[in-house]
Amino acid sequence: MEHRDILKDQIEQIGKVLAGLISHLLKSNSTNSNDSISFIKKQLQSQFNITMDQWLNFSPKEVKQQLIDNKFNEYHIDQLSGLFENIYKLNKDKSYLETSILILKINNELAETF
Repeated sequence: MEHRDILKDQIEQIGKVLAGLISHLLKSNSTNSNDSISFIKKQLQSQFNITMDQWLNFSPKEVKQQLIDNKFNEYHIDQLSGLFENIYKLNKDKSYLETSILILKINNELAETF
């Protein structure tokens, strides 16, 4: 039972972190978008020990493994994908959009296996 409670707390923490990052990003505007993206990069690395560059360069298999290892649920994976999509909207770097789409595809794949 104790292990289950710890796992539940970890999953809730993931949701809070991602929701906070998305909120921060949505509040940014074009004049401070670079600051917001920099903040999000630091937060992702500190929370999940994965740099933004790693997320952008992971193979599909590596992304899937990171999502599983970090105990992302379907909702969290969708949030993470949205985070990358919103960064793309600010900086127009297609690698963020491609990563967003990859994460959504993996989310669909994982949903089919559960």
